[in-house]
Amino acid sequence: MCKVLAVIPARGGSKGLPRKNILPLAGKPLLAWSIEAALGATCVTNCIVSSDSAEILDVAEEYGARAIKRPDYLASDRVTNAIVVENLLAELMNKGERFDTVILLQPTSPLRTSQDIDSAFSLFLAKGLACCVSVTHMRQSPFFSFTLAEDARLSRIIPGAFSTQRQTRPKAFAPNGAIYIASTDWFMRNETFFPEEGVGGYVMPFERSVDIDTVFDMRMAEFVLLCAENKPIDRIPND
Repeated sequence: MCKVLAVIPARGGSKGLPRKNILPLAGKPLLAWSIEAALGATCVTNCIVSSDSAEILDVAEEYGARAIKRPDYLASDRVTNAIVVENLLAELMNKGERFDTVILLQPTSPLRTSQDIDSAFSLFLAKGLACCVSVTHMRQSPFFSFTLAEDARLSRIIPGAFSTQRQTRPKAFAPNGAIYIASTDWFMRNETFFPEEGVGGYVMPFERSVDIDTVFDMRMAEFVLLCAENKPIDRIPND
């Protein structure tokens, strides 16, 4: 049986939104949405929340995740999630716990579902990928994007005679930050979820690809959740 570890890194500090990872979203802490998605995925064997914050770790345990305090030197906003996951996997291996696959679930992607996780994992296995990330279709194509010079002149980011007709442009996709999957052995050798080439893409719809960074993002996520539950939009609280 394939052992799959879901890791949710949830740092205590947040400059844009203080206590972001446990702010309420549609009646639950933001972190809880990712925990529940992980625990509801049939492919996930174990779910761990890594944090420097005792408050966050208490919330993680309340919602059923295994909580592990990360070292203080990994609590900086300059430390990447890949470094956090690598440190956690090494710690677990030293204790005799080994996993075949690791899935990184950022708590700032609350609209990702258990089915998304299972479907991305199935794609990862079916295609024989070393790593796979969730992506969404870009609403603004990079083939029709420009830089703006000081003289107000536009220059194409991607030079070439591409038609301005939306139907004839190549489809473009961007990572949405919701799901990162890798073979544990591959990840420990390469120390990344996103190599220069060879990464697979699991497509998620735009409406489930909200990445929480601002108050507006929180409002947008709550709007989607309330619409899905057919609740009145005016229930969204004011700042």
